[in-house]
Amino acid sequence: MDRRVLVVCFVDEPPTPIPGAEVWAYAPGRNPFRHNAVLEERLKSWQPDVVVFPSVYTPAVIPLLSFLSAEGIRYVMRPGGGYGYHNEQRNRVPKRVYKRLFELPALNRAEFIWSIGDTKDIVAYGASRPIVETRKGRDIPTETSVPRQDSSLYQGLEDRFIFGFVGRLDPVHKGLDLTLRGFELADLSDASMLLAGPHVARSELRLRREINRLGLQSQVRTLSPIFGPEKDSFVGNLDVFFHLSRWEGGVPYAVIEAASLGRPLLLTSAADPGGLFAGLMPRSSSNPIRRRSRRECRCSIT
Repeated sequence: MDRRVLVVCFVDEPPTPIPGAEVWAYAPGRNPFRHNAVLEERLKSWQPDVVVFPSVYTPAVIPLLSFLSAEGIRYVMRPGGGYGYHNEQRNRVPKRVYKRLFELPALNRAEFIWSIGDTKDIVAYGASRPIVETRKGRDIPTETSVPRQDSSLYQGLEDRFIFGFVGRLDPVHKGLDLTLRGFELADLSDASMLLAGPHVARSELRLRREINRLGLQSQVRTLSPIFGPEKDSFVGNLDVFFHLSRWEGGVPYAVIEAASLGRPLLLTSAADPGGLFAGLMPRSSSNPIRRRSRRECRCSIT
């Protein structure tokens, strides 16, 4: 039986298509607790069977829940790692207040809670609703990447060894502070690093200060968020994709995407909690990618 599934995101980026579901994206307003009349009218018109909210601590969701209840529309919450211990330690006081007043009541009125590898965190948070756990995945891209020399993202870097990252440019969560320090210590004169994604809070200022402090201005570039075929082409041209996050809710989508494109991966256990990608690279010392990656990274490659 077909169901009308709607995913609603409050983000400053285009919606990512999901087969079998409708995806709507709205930029957060100045007053996130204010009713979104346009969205509510659109919901009345489309009449989904279930609405999925793929985020946590999102005030814009709260006023929608009363509307959905009045319309008889069920909803599902997908925390996506947002209730992990490390995340809960940041801004603890306002989060505790928000949790008791809004987040936990909303979570425990959901039809069910969708886990993508973070079931333990969801239970520890206080969830009492049924939890459905699934794994992340994506279709293998079929289009060929645009060559480096034809991509503006690689301008001036065509012949260099490139380490790349795609995701939120949060120095603490994503371990970018440690990555930059390791890159500086490795003293890789013929390598560069590209960081693509949206900034959070004051992350742009913090990253720029760290890059300048380490003297990496000529080797490290930050790029705007990239999506779809452009992102696949960007990742497909990297020599090594890295994701050295301190914590995650399961394997990040960016890691799955890089693996599907055949990129060598440099990961922490947080970004590969089950060791799913360990051993995917050929171990032969005659493999040029492994030899170069080991020499450049001065550490083991997952």
